[in-house]
Amino acid sequence: VIICISDEQGNDNDFQSIDTTLINSLGGDSHASVVQRFVCKVPSDAKDGVFAHQFSTIVSSPQMKGVNVIFVIVPSDLLAEDRGSSAIAFRAGLEVSHALRPILTKNANCMALHVRKCASSHDPMAALFENVVGIVRDGSAVLITCSDRGLEGATGAVKGLLGQLTSLLISTAD
Repeated sequence: VIICISDEQGNDNDFQSIDTTLINSLGGDSHASVVQRFVCKVPSDAKDGVFAHQFSTIVSSPQMKGVNVIFVIVPSDLLAEDRGSSAIAFRAGLEVSHALRPILTKNANCMALHVRKCASSHDPMAALFENVVGIVRDGSAVLITCSDRGLEGATGAVKGLLGQLTSLLISTAD
């Protein structure tokens, strides 16, 4: 799990609740686990390519070698009362999506649209997030981005496909 927060968001996000929601939505501890968690800061202006390079480094790191499914979660400030905080999370989501597209070896745009649709069925604000789904590390892992808003719906959308997809990736890597 890679959790991306913007420079403008505080560090008081409850990342454990994101992990718990993710695990429970994927079938519980017997079906999924968080092997590694990285927290990265989304710069307010990520156009210089450093942020994209940071993602590439994390995804290819030795700690992620045995990981077949990588979730990139952009938390929103669910308790924020002002619209400015939602706008910050929205911009961070766009920066993350923009930075991840170049490291994908194959896009799964239809799957990303399905993730977005299912996430927004749980939380309509999730429809504003630009989900990205694709293959990374030369076909050895699936990368899925989503917001913490509607996370249950987003993971439910891919739950049935992940087992088949990861077994396909493992068989083609051999």
